[in-house]
Amino acid sequence: MIAVSRRKRITLAVLSVVVLSAAFAARAFGEPPAPLMREGDRSAAAFAQGEVLAHAQQLASDASDPARAVLEFFASPEDELGSLSPFHLSLLSARDSTFTVASYVHVRASGPVLVGADYWGRACFEYTLGVDGRVSVAPVECGADVPDDPHRAD
Repeated sequence: MIAVSRRKRITLAVLSVVVLSAAFAARAFGEPPAPLMREGDRSAAAFAQGEVLAHAQQLASDASDPARAVLEFFASPEDELGSLSPFHLSLLSARDSTFTVASYVHVRASGPVLVGADYWGRACFEYTLGVDGRVSVAPVECGADVPDDPHRAD
């Protein structure tokens, strides 16, 4: 009876090692994470869905011409929000009351492993001014023409 219990424990331990090894191998040799999996991309998205959306909404509700006010904001966000550092916004397109914007954040590497690995986190969004005057936001795929570094677009 004790041998059976011990055999079950050994079998369970071996099975656990096999499953963990398979999971590790899949993660190590699988496809790289999607672009929005990087921390910088998540920060850029949070900025776009938070502070940027709130400001666009405020402009739309206060302006006599909401579409123009929101467009002017996206065209020159630093005029409205002051210094955006470490963030950056780039207006990609404007159609009627729909604005496609790339949100960036500069991520500085820290620690001995990441030295020299600074990068720009990036996320793209479509802001739409509704007939009710409210601004909605939805994530969109950043196209191949959207640079990884916002200063390459300027």
